[in-house]
Parts: sequence; structure tokens; C-alpha cells
Amino acid sequence: MANSKDLWGRMRGRLALTEVEHARIEEQIDYLKRHPGYIQLFSQRARPFLHYLVEQVDRRGLPMDLVLVPMVESAFEPTAVSPKQAAGLWQIIPTTGQEQGLLLAEGYDGRFDIHTSTDAALEYLRYLNKLFKGDWLLTLAAYNAGPGAVQEAMKASAKAPPPPPPVSLIETQPAIAALALPTPPVAEVEPQSPYWNLKLPRETQDYVPRILALSRIVADPAAYGLRLPPIGNQPYLFRVDVVPETRIPDALAATGIAPEEFFRFNPGFRPGVEPPPRAYKLLLPLEQARNLAANIPGARLVAANRYTVKKGETLTMIAKRHGVPSQKLAQWNRLNVDSVLKAGQQLIVYPAS
Repeated sequence: MANSKDLWGRMRGRLALTEVEHARIEEQIDYLKRHPGYIQLFSQRARPFLHYLVEQVDRRGLPMDLVLVPMVESAFEPTAVSPKQAAGLWQIIPTTGQEQGLLLAEGYDGRFDIHTSTDAALEYLRYLNKLFKGDWLLTLAAYNAGPGAVQEAMKASAKAPPPPPPVSLIETQPAIAALALPTPPVAEVEPQSPYWNLKLPRETQDYVPRILALSRIVADPAAYGLRLPPIGNQPYLFRVDVVPETRIPDALAATGIAPEEFFRFNPGFRPGVEPPPRAYKLLLPLEQARNLAANIPGARLVAANRYTVKKGETLTMIAKRHGVPSQKLAQWNRLNVDSVLKAGQQLIVYPAS
């Protein structure tokens, strides 16, 4: 539903975990129903960043449920820091940040940077999902508690003796046995994730059901008596790539934006402290992004383009013309590399990185 006018509507088309059922999810839904202000606060804080996150999840073909992770991690507060020194929207700890290639230096911390932290978090989630063989509940638990903690809990669960079988009244009371009807065949059900049987930290026991509860609410808020404030399905922030020679104070001056707004959208930078010289990716509203690209040498405004297919064109031809891998172009548009295109069809094309 990339063409949906509302960003929530676009997300609904790609939620993958709304069918999971468990009493702990219902408890979290009840909590959110009793505290509707939590949803409102999240929506208000998420507004500048949500479209950007949806785009990044969409580009990777991941479930939209992952966009809700920052709501539980940081309530979409980009400067949040936990007692364990987890930082940013995605609450990345220093060791994980370094493992994911984020720069942590004086004047700049990539864990707070919306662009780099989102890249790192989504790639880490993809890695965890592969590690846990496609189980998204275990993946989310591992993101919160660490993969080692989840693996240890799985080992402990495998060693635990199975619960005793329930005592049958038919076996213990002959009168009931005489009246018993033949047992109907049991319908096959898809096995639940082993996550629900694991002994994990209390925080993680609440963490995964909270994300699943939010997925259900986003899918159908009216069913729970809740309302999601409308957020338009268009970018709020645009990316501008700057070269290593660019000084952040010069970039700030070129944008024409208030300093507090600049650092709100780019919280990886520390005001008054010059970061190490390198190519950074800045996020800004469109007018300020254009100002920066026009006034700073080497700065480049990066945005997705829409390409109209011409008669006889193939996806491979279009990918080659734009300098992007055909597999990526197919993924961005939810197509196969050999999909037959129609003249007039619209494709999303991101600039070559």
C-alpha cells in the first residue's frame, strides 16, 4: 500500500505479526487502551522520522512491525539514553554500535544519528532473524536481551522436563467414561514460537508482547477504541550527503534552520564540538535540504525518484540505466527480476549509493 495517503495505511499492508495470539499480548493491549496518551505521545514524537523508517524497512523487504521497535525502545525520543548506556531511537549499546560499524567519537555518536542507527538496527535485526531461523519473536527478544541470553534460555527450556499430562476425568470416573463420546479429530495448528516458553528477563517478557500489541492496534485501531493521529505518507525529512571537508557549523549556517531543529533531526552531532572529518548524511526538511545542497560544495540531495516505464523496457534495462542492481530495483517495487513491466507503470528508484 505504498500509494496510501496515510502512513499508517501504508504500514498496514506490510504488518506480519498481527495474527500472533497470546494472553500476554492481550494484557499489553489492555494497558495501551487504559493509557491512550502513550499512543498520542509516540505519534507526535514519531512524526518527523516515521516516513523515513518506513522507507528503510520497505527498501529491505522487512516486516513493517519493525518500525514499531523504537516506540518500545525509546518512545521515539532520538536523544534517549538508558541506564545501560543504550542510546538513540533504537537504543543501541556501545559494543553493538561498534560491531555494526557505527562511529562513536568526540562530537559525533552514530547511535543517535537517525540514518546510520536505522541502517545498523535493521541490519542487526536481519542478522538476528537469520540466526533464529526466521522466528521474528525470538529475533525481537534477542534485540532486547541479546542473542546469547535467548540462546541460553532456549537451551534451558530444552533441558526442562515436560509438564505432566492432565488427569483425564474419563479415566478416573467410570460413570463419565460410560457417557463419553468418541474424541473428534484435533485440527492441526501452526506451532507457536518457542519464545513464549522461555525464561527471559522481565523486561524482555513484556517487550515482545508490547510490540505485537502495537502491531494489532496499528492494523485496526478502531477495534480497540483507539485513534491514530493521521500522518501523511510523504517524506518529512530528506537526506543530504556532505563531503568530509564540510564543517558542521558551515552546514548548519547554509541550511537557514534554527540550531535546535538542526540537532533535533541530526542528534548524532554534539553542539559546539566539531566531529571527525568524514562524509556524513544529514536529514532536513526539504527547503533546508535544498539550501544545504545549493550552498555547500559537494553536498548532494538524495531522494527516491519515480520512473515511468516505457514500452519494451525491462527491469534489468532500467536498473542498468540508473546504476543500481536489478535485484534491488525489484525489491524496492516488490517485483521479481524477470517480472514483465507495462508501459506507464510507475517504479520507485533510489539513487545509486
